[in-house]
Amino acid sequence: MRKKYLSRALTYGTPVLLALVTFITYFPSLHYAFQFDDEPSILKFYNIRNKSLSDLFFTSTRWVSYWLNTIHYKLGIFAPYIYRRSNVIFHCLTGIILYIVLLLLLQLRPKNSFANKYAPIIAGITSGLFLLHPVQTQTVSYVIQGQLEGLSALFSFLIIFAFIILATKTQKLMSKIVVTLIMLALCVISCGAKEITIVLPFLIPVIDWFFIAQGSWQSLKKRLWAHALIAITIWGCYLWLLGKNFFIYVFSLSIEHTNTIGNVLTESANQKITAGPFFISQFKVILHYLFMFIWPPAISVDYDWRLCNSLLAPDCFVPLLALITLFFVILWTLKKDKMNLFAFGMIWFFLCMAPRSTIMPSTELMADYKTYLASAGWLLVIAVAIVYGYQKLAKKNPLLKNKYIIASLFTAGMLSLSFMTYTRNKVWHSGLEFWADVVAKAPTKARGYNNYGVNLLEKGNIQQAIWAFKRAIQIEPTTYPDPYNNISAAYALSNHLDLAVAALRTSLQINPYQPKSYNNIGIYLMQKGFNELAEKAFQQAIMINPHYGKAFYNLGRLHAKNNKHEQAWECFKNACTVGDYDTNPPAIITYAQSSMSLQKYEEAINAYGLLTKIQSLGSDELVNLADCYAVTKQYAQAIALYTQILDVSDCVVHAHHNLCELYCRQRDYAHGLEIIQRLEQKQLGFPDLPIKKAECLYQTGHKVEARATLQNFIQTTNNFPMRCAAQSLLNKMK
Repeated sequence: MRKKYLSRALTYGTPVLLALVTFITYFPSLHYAFQFDDEPSILKFYNIRNKSLSDLFFTSTRWVSYWLNTIHYKLGIFAPYIYRRSNVIFHCLTGIILYIVLLLLLQLRPKNSFANKYAPIIAGITSGLFLLHPVQTQTVSYVIQGQLEGLSALFSFLIIFAFIILATKTQKLMSKIVVTLIMLALCVISCGAKEITIVLPFLIPVIDWFFIAQGSWQSLKKRLWAHALIAITIWGCYLWLLGKNFFIYVFSLSIEHTNTIGNVLTESANQKITAGPFFISQFKVILHYLFMFIWPPAISVDYDWRLCNSLLAPDCFVPLLALITLFFVILWTLKKDKMNLFAFGMIWFFLCMAPRSTIMPSTELMADYKTYLASAGWLLVIAVAIVYGYQKLAKKNPLLKNKYIIASLFTAGMLSLSFMTYTRNKVWHSGLEFWADVVAKAPTKARGYNNYGVNLLEKGNIQQAIWAFKRAIQIEPTTYPDPYNNISAAYALSNHLDLAVAALRTSLQINPYQPKSYNNIGIYLMQKGFNELAEKAFQQAIMINPHYGKAFYNLGRLHAKNNKHEQAWECFKNACTVGDYDTNPPAIITYAQSSMSLQKYEEAINAYGLLTKIQSLGSDELVNLADCYAVTKQYAQAIALYTQILDVSDCVVHAHHNLCELYCRQRDYAHGLEIIQRLEQKQLGFPDLPIKKAECLYQTGHKVEARATLQNFIQTTNNFPMRCAAQSLLNKMK
């Protein structure tokens, strides 16, 4: 009995332990910066601030991710830790569910079969490979794709799990109804994660055939109603969200794309990416996807690959022959065994890759994150091969059957993968490391050099940055404006403003709708004293992008320089309320200070409120905010803040003075007297301290002491206005 419980604990504890190792492996990366498409999808996605579930629900095929990002924003603004932690948790959960799904499926095979006998080991190795393989860093550490691919895979495995429960565990009608409703609800939600879940109506019948029906058409027919419900739900949702025209364009091979600037896939940048060349180019891509799980050191976020020109091109024909051979092997194994695990794993892989690697072209020829859901099938094949090979070796060497040796080898294998993943993940640590890796592995792509140069520039390496930008311009001189923008910044830092302006003009000739270019031109014109032209440039930037906080802020600086303080204040306000500078502390502080100088105290309160959302207020900001509350007669808030300030530093005379003044205004003279006595103990004071002290003494019943305080002050002060004020108060006390 004890052995039985130990075996069960080991079986169900394995995925939890693997998930824990995975979380530890990824833990150092949780504070890594956003990279690549994370910037436009998260940092520059302005509506992340204000969209709610009701705004986003069922509005696109990715609404779940968009909603998740609004939650992340509320939790930590743009702190990468919040976003990355969720990705790692999703990945760990997906690995656990994959283990459970495989264990349930493999245990459905006949008891003496290879699959059933080694079910926990096969499921454990597959789950371990899925969780800890370095290829998965391309999804997990790529924040936006971790949300899109990660969530879609998580929902897919949950739907598969629900189907298995429905098909094998439920007997009563009510149980079937409940599980079916849960499964269909997951189908609806999955259609808002990413479009890849469109394969589930094909994938789940394959799972049914290989494991539940076990090759029996009569058994499969009993569950056709469930397969039909899944297909109707998922395909119906996508038909609603994408529209019928999308599918018409796909199947009529009408979809085409222009090249992404900096990432040209065709012979020339102006060529279109169409279905035919994209399809025949996927033969080599599919082989790459399979190979990188065997040999991961060559992983890159960007690859130096181009579209194939014809079927007879070597980089098309040779991979095609390899794939045809592989398909015949799959057919041969199915002929020998219609429930063959190798065939199942490969069919899983190819089904999941079909929407990405067939007739629907993309601006990305290949991207390793696209294999996330598909990888489960290929990794199952690898796991089965490992277990089968080990079993054969164990027959020749009985020592290998020892459970401690098996556990040690499994642990060593998983820890080796963990180390490889940890090492690969360092590439995501910073933009400099990230783009240096891309440049090394894709040396003919302009995008890599441009972004590498940006990060060099941020590190102050101006000359190396200029070299990188020039290399990007050399590769793509007439269609890629970004390196011209960025080299202009490098020239400006080198005090070559004429070269900077010339580079920006070239950039705008390529694309006249770049707010960043107009903003930078405005900065350079302002430095050269051409204020009117600079103002027009900033306004043009804002016209193109109404949420461009930097342009608002720079226009405010220009107005302030010209002593147009009201216009400057309006620009500073817009930068932080209309624009995306609501997360930029210096801009918010400028907005607050400008508001106070113009006596717009309510606006200053609003500004400091924005600042508190992203950082703790410093002592100066706290004092200013308390002053604003005091001026606007929000006494309770002012008193609370002054008290908070004095709790931290008891020597802020200004805070003591204003707090005493507020207590007197509220006729709380006892507290006012306490403040004054505290100051006297510290030998601190302010000019009218004796007058305030006398007032507090008089109002608390110490009338004689109050008069004596005033008389002494009148005799000793040289400040005529203060003496008059003291005499007036003394006269009232008689």
